[in-house]
Amino acid sequence: MRYERLKTLVLISLVVLSGWLTYQLWIFQPKIDDLDMGKEDKGADHVRLGDQRKIVDLLRPSQMVIHSGPSQYYLINSKEKSENLLSDIKKSKWVEMAENVDEMPSEGIEVIFPVSVPVTMLFEQSNVEEEIGFVKEKVLDRLFLYEDEEKDAVLMQFTSDNEDEVHTVSIEMSRAHFEAYLAVDEKSEVRAEIGGGDVQEDTFSPRWYVTAEAIEMDRYERYIDRLSADGMTKLFLEDGVITKGNVNGNRISTDGRRTVTVDAVQNFLEYDYQLSVESDGEPDTHILESSVSFINLFGGWTDQYMVGHWTMNTYGGEVEFYLYDNGYPIFPYPGMKEPPMKMWIKREGTSVRRYERPLIRLGQSIQISKPLMSPGVDVLTELDRQKVTVTDLKLGYDVKLSVEADRLIFEPRWFYKDDDGVWHRFLWD
Repeated sequence: MRYERLKTLVLISLVVLSGWLTYQLWIFQPKIDDLDMGKEDKGADHVRLGDQRKIVDLLRPSQMVIHSGPSQYYLINSKEKSENLLSDIKKSKWVEMAENVDEMPSEGIEVIFPVSVPVTMLFEQSNVEEEIGFVKEKVLDRLFLYEDEEKDAVLMQFTSDNEDEVHTVSIEMSRAHFEAYLAVDEKSEVRAEIGGGDVQEDTFSPRWYVTAEAIEMDRYERYIDRLSADGMTKLFLEDGVITKGNVNGNRISTDGRRTVTVDAVQNFLEYDYQLSVESDGEPDTHILESSVSFINLFGGWTDQYMVGHWTMNTYGGEVEFYLYDNGYPIFPYPGMKEPPMKMWIKREGTSVRRYERPLIRLGQSIQISKPLMSPGVDVLTELDRQKVTVTDLKLGYDVKLSVEADRLIFEPRWFYKDDDGVWHRFLWD
């Protein structure tokens, strides 16, 4: 009798354990905070689409501006010069804190980022002296590099518009090296004017710049390679996949909790993860860190995507990575006919709940023409006439599929940002 009871208890225990393990497998979602990105994800090697990247490689300034005298501004338009300068800034050794100056020097270089950037993600931390380590916890929107003749040093002042803070550090860069960047080459630099912002020319107030002269941009086509939709689906749904087939032209696959939707016409993928509880904990990593880790793990990076926008709060956040090509961004805008050339991640708690990306890779380019783009000051005048509120104005590319659907056509355009932070394509009336 005791033996029968013991068998019954063991069987009941096994049934309960089996049910619990099945449930855990059903709701499993890798927590990006806990991923060890140093280890190879061997199961995904056969469907890896691109490279793994570091956050610092995805942070690009929207403008680099030479101040060559009072009210004299030049946009750095040379890819080589801008990349070398940014590399030197990121690797610069911080020597000591310096006193903030209220009045902006008339000569220097201003570096403006499209988003707030945590200091720890932009600079090599081994180059920050311990006694000024508190600065590592700050964020920045803009940098201004200038010379201090009395100290015979190059200073870097950085500001955070959101936190209304200014900090200045002395960096290990020779004045001669800095002056080479400061020299204006009229063949590669473009005259500019302050376009908007809190316009106080002699202070470190936030502002943005527009071209004061017409410039040439390339109009071209690029062949596209379509990425493996099956491979991407397999990354997210390895076991127990149920394919619902085509629904409104979309192929939908699911394992009950995770769903992958592929739009074969638009070459676009959407991943959704639904959890039965409201939250699976508060994240302890920055939204940029967890998003980059997620993409590194699930497919990798194709082409030159850069951080375009991010938000974060206690419960989660969102990140948009814009595609850059030929040195310019492809801004997503309302009414865009082709799929937006961006990656988008939404995190809730510690889990990525939604991920969207194009399923194409850019190939060989074909030059078409070199149109002359109107000066930004003229575009601003027209937008003012149209009574449009503008908080930023940038050159970029609009993309559309060729008739044969095997190429993307890159059309240079002006884009403006409204007071809600949404980019729009500019059109002349």
